[in-house]
Amino acid sequence: GDSITVRSSEAQSTSGGGKKPGSKKSAARERLYERYKETASAFWETLCGDTALRLRCRDQGVFDEQYRAWKRQMEAQGVRYIGSPGGILHYLSRLGHLRPSSHRDVLFFVGDGMGAEEVVREVLRNREDTENDRGGIVILPREVKLHVKEDGTYKVTPPGVSVRQEFVVENLSGAPVELFDVILTGKARGDAFTLINAPGGDAGARVVNHGGKVRVSLDCLPVNFGTLRALVSFHFRSA
Repeated sequence: GDSITVRSSEAQSTSGGGKKPGSKKSAARERLYERYKETASAFWETLCGDTALRLRCRDQGVFDEQYRAWKRQMEAQGVRYIGSPGGILHYLSRLGHLRPSSHRDVLFFVGDGMGAEEVVREVLRNREDTENDRGGIVILPREVKLHVKEDGTYKVTPPGVSVRQEFVVENLSGAPVELFDVILTGKARGDAFTLINAPGGDAGARVVNHGGKVRVSLDCLPVNFGTLRALVSFHFRSA
């Protein structure tokens, strides 16, 4: 399906504290670490078994989406893994599978055999190809910044203020298509983004006839200052 990259505000927080050797808290943290390590190792094994998938996952937005899909698939098989995409990336780095990166949203996996600049160029090419209109399906806008308008100018959205962006999906393919899912990935702690009026899940699929349009909105309610990148993917099939 076509995909749109949306940038807005991020909510991130960190916490820390000492731990006493041998304490119950220390044991609980050790168990949690082992579960994260188990999840990261299992997903890494999946990536190693599918070279094309691993190469696509160098784009962090794709990594987030594929990890969540893999996690849902494993849960359907009765295997429950834990951890957000960001948490799993942290553990993949600790396990030595990720190289340090100075490029935002681009991942460098150990053993890919490509230089940093070559990886970045390929990720950007793949993004452009993904975001181009496909088969007569047009989605606008492709990329936006969710800012508030004040006195005729756009300003950074402060925490606690909600803004909304509407996407218009138009079918110019010449035949009906079914918009069966809209997936939002890359959300930060606090779930700053919310999809409104989106097909998929309990809402079911939506048929879009030739010349027809569907409108889907994205709400953003940041809880802290910062930056967050989110990816909205629209998934279609023949009606």
